[in-house]
Amino acid sequence: MSLKKLTYLLAACFLMFSCSSKKHKGPFNYELIKSKLDLTVSETEQFDEIIGEYTKKLVTNFQTSGKTKSEKMAHAKELSSQQDSLIKLLLSKEKYSIYKTEIDIERKGRDRHNMDLIKGQLGLDSLQTKKFEAANKAFYTTLVENHDYYHGKPDVYLQYYKEIDVNRQNLFEKILNKEQLETYNKLKSEYKIGQSEH
Repeated sequence: MSLKKLTYLLAACFLMFSCSSKKHKGPFNYELIKSKLDLTVSETEQFDEIIGEYTKKLVTNFQTSGKTKSEKMAHAKELSSQQDSLIKLLLSKEKYSIYKTEIDIERKGRDRHNMDLIKGQLGLDSLQTKKFEAANKAFYTTLVENHDYYHGKPDVYLQYYKEIDVNRQNLFEKILNKEQLETYNKLKSEYKIGQSEH
């Protein structure tokens, strides 16, 4: 599975999972994004309206029968592009730049993004980097491929995440030296890896 395909599948997985959770109002953490934008009251109302409309469209897209997964992914990409175009018209250039950075993180998966941030702080050599990335790729591939197991069940998702993370942690213990492993475990806690779908 290509990295690009995995990224879109992961985004779809989080979309469907998050929309079924009562804890969150949308497929991605828009409250976090809004907190970084310093929106006016009018901008907030219009932002929420756009996000609400496209959240419904995305959910409907993934729930529509008779379409292949690749067709659903292509349509989701198109809907996301439409949403971004409307948000771009709403916000200033500076605010839109912040929005685009944050929504791209959400679509990739904030958990995966944070793992990339952690990787950059471990001082890995080239061989360690390749092994670290391979372990992460295997982990997220397994997570996505077993989506049907936890879809619509936030508690099951978090438990399943913990279960399969044991293998990744074991690999990291072989890849990283003692100091790197201590740093990883500390950052894993700070970045709340595996504690939320966002």
